[in-house]
Amino acid sequence: MLILEVQGVTKRFGGLTALRDLNFSINKGEILGLIGPNGAGKTTLFNVIAGVFPLDYGNIRFNGEEITGLKPFDLCSRGVVRTFQIVKPFLNITVLDNLMVGALSKEKDLRIALKESLKILEFVGLAPKKNLLAASLTLEDLKRLEMARALATKPRLLLLDEVVAGLNPKETEETLALVRKVHDEGVTIFIVEHVMKAVMSISDRIMVLHHGEKIAEGTPSEIAQNPHVIEAYLGERYTF
Repeated sequence: MLILEVQGVTKRFGGLTALRDLNFSINKGEILGLIGPNGAGKTTLFNVIAGVFPLDYGNIRFNGEEITGLKPFDLCSRGVVRTFQIVKPFLNITVLDNLMVGALSKEKDLRIALKESLKILEFVGLAPKKNLLAASLTLEDLKRLEMARALATKPRLLLLDEVVAGLNPKETEETLALVRKVHDEGVTIFIVEHVMKAVMSISDRIMVLHHGEKIAEGTPSEIAQNPHVIEAYLGERYTF
């Protein structure tokens, strides 16, 4: 069953075409990876899906419903949520209060929102730090908080933007384990990542963008050996 359908999507910024006639879909319950060189259009695609940028052409459907042109808060209410590579917490409030902001977007009962926020903090491993200011967290914990805030809105499709960027190998493995836990809870995931070991190990399928166009799509092993992907991005065959 398809959860997201992107058809003929084109986005221009003046004379620059950031996305050109893009077509793809995401199956409910899968993890789709998105890779490509800087400037390929990856973040633009996330922003288009999340309602930050309007489309020039094309349409987007979520669970069979047209969502083209909807604003981010409308999409969030339907279950389409994104995180950011550069984390954007409310730095001067506590970790728990950061989650409450997300939880209260769906749950108006303060007691239930608090209970759900505490449960999510336990899930992501931040419960012991719930009363700390977000500004005091490490980069790894800030990325966990970013994901936790998204989870507090009860997403059905979660767009993850470079969740392991800047992390060391141990932190990367721990973060990928958390992504798998989120996926195991029934959340469909669309993930942008430059760390090949991460995206190759976690994705069911991978799509490759180059100059705003899809140049390849397939399993991680197929993508690793695709000559067009090697030439445009990888530089050499990726070995598992």
